[in-house]
Amino acid sequence: MGYNNKKNFLTGNILSDEWYTPKFLVDKCLKLTNLSNKKIICPFDTDKSIFVKELKGNCIYNITDFLDKDYTYDILITNPPFSIKEKVFDKCLQNGKDFILIFPETFIFSVGFYDLLEKYKFHYKLYSPKQRVYFIDENGKQNRPNFHTIIIWVSKTFTENTIEHFYSETK
Repeated sequence: MGYNNKKNFLTGNILSDEWYTPKFLVDKCLKLTNLSNKKIICPFDTDKSIFVKELKGNCIYNITDFLDKDYTYDILITNPPFSIKEKVFDKCLQNGKDFILIFPETFIFSVGFYDLLEKYKFHYKLYSPKQRVYFIDENGKQNRPNFHTIIIWVSKTFTENTIEHFYSETK
């Protein structure tokens, strides 16, 4: 995506991992499951996140130690920093809780994904926008990465894997 010459608060990377998810993608994630009476965690989001704004503060967010500490929650929903996506995915699987993550589509074809699938024997639902997604930087500028985006929803209640394509906004 782009460089902003400052370190990310979570990863410490100079390469910017701080890209906000557009509203239509947030809306898709939030409509996937019933969130009523659920303890929701958005560990990689800040108060600027559309996830946090749409959940109206009904979530725990802005966590800098998610990979090192265990938290109590019912469902995790977030667009984590892509530079640590495999670590985040592994931690979510270890926790054994339901989660919805936004990732580059290439992740589901990676060795890391298949290794984790074999290790944890999880089932998932994938949601793939039919167009590339524009993400938003800290200054409100839109940027479309050179990869397609996918929503990965993992739940212990799933018994098979599915994929759904949906139309999205182009900006």
